[in-house]
Amino acid sequence: MPLSSVPLWERPELRRITGGPLRPGGTALTQHAVRCAKLPAGSQILDIGCGLGTSMSTLREDCGMKPIGIDARFAQLQSTTDMDAQAQTVQAQAEALPFADASFDAVNCECVFSLVQDKVTCLREIRRVLRPSGVLLLSDLVLRTHQTTSQSTGQGCASRALDLPQTLEHLERTGFSLLLLEDHSRCLAELAAQLIFADCLPEEFRNTCCRPGYALLLAQTPSKEVHHEQ
Repeated sequence: MPLSSVPLWERPELRRITGGPLRPGGTALTQHAVRCAKLPAGSQILDIGCGLGTSMSTLREDCGMKPIGIDARFAQLQSTTDMDAQAQTVQAQAEALPFADASFDAVNCECVFSLVQDKVTCLREIRRVLRPSGVLLLSDLVLRTHQTTSQSTGQGCASRALDLPQTLEHLERTGFSLLLLEDHSRCLAELAAQLIFADCLPEEFRNTCCRPGYALLLAQTPSKEVHHEQ
């Protein structure tokens, strides 16, 4: 398989450089998000795009959560269960979650939402599987305030950085209330510096005319069911 067709997070040489997850902030940002969300131990949390299961392990072992992961790629799920016998995973798309209504206290979505094709449908599905007062923990690449569109080539996350105002509009439209919005662009710069120093910065980042930022947001469902726009 050509290297260019392998997703960044599946490239072992890049994971070796970062010493773990290939995303800004790593597991420290995952734990920070859980603390900000004030999730109690034992909370049931869905990890969308769980990949190799690094966040699931962190959520379970360091945060006391009960995680279940989904990923669209079977190979990722197989690797996850091979490395972590406790991992509970399901092959599924973010736009069609195979869970009953009100199944989770929280949903974790790290560096995944920017890759989702139908973002409104995805948010509706997340809203559906969350319990009342459930929390969405979302971190991803975002366009900076002076940028109107990503000019990167390729199909990876760098070419699909989120339009933040549009994302906030989608959240409100699908029944979420914003709890927290933080700029973590420094984490993205630190990750890029690691890859540049090792001469492993992926081409899609080298070819990016604009430099995206990185944001963490928390959004909550209502405390009781209310009608929201479809």
